[in-house]
Amino acid sequence: MKRSIAFLLVAIAATGCAPSLAEVRNQTPTRTARAANADYQTLAGCVAERLQTGESSYWTAKIGNLNYQTVTRTDEKRAMLTGSLPSRQHIPVIDLTFRQDGADVIVESRSGGIGLSRGERFESSLWPAVEKCAPGVVISPPLR
Repeated sequence: MKRSIAFLLVAIAATGCAPSLAEVRNQTPTRTARAANADYQTLAGCVAERLQTGESSYWTAKIGNLNYQTVTRTDEKRAMLTGSLPSRQHIPVIDLTFRQDGADVIVESRSGGIGLSRGERFESSLWPAVEKCAPGVVISPPLR
């Protein structure tokens, strides 16, 4: 019983430290990319579909286990794709921004999450989806 209570207290304390979506979006991007001759809405939709059908696991959080939401701002020619932990708190783990820049699309990733579900753990699964949706995309090395 004492173990259960201690575990519950640690879990509650950990979720209190999770960054909000606004805090995640205010961070410096962890990585960026430029997709030539692309459309931000099409690219965001394709990446969202690939991530939603990505690898999942019953025991550990993987890219396919996250809940995804896409928000499009046509007035700003920008789409945001956020992957959150499947919980009531909607803790953002990864956040991708797709911004139209002339004929190209700039893609930026940012990381959130907590504990073993930190966004950095999912970075290696994000970029192959972007590459499949935009062949020839130029991806920067990790920025932090």
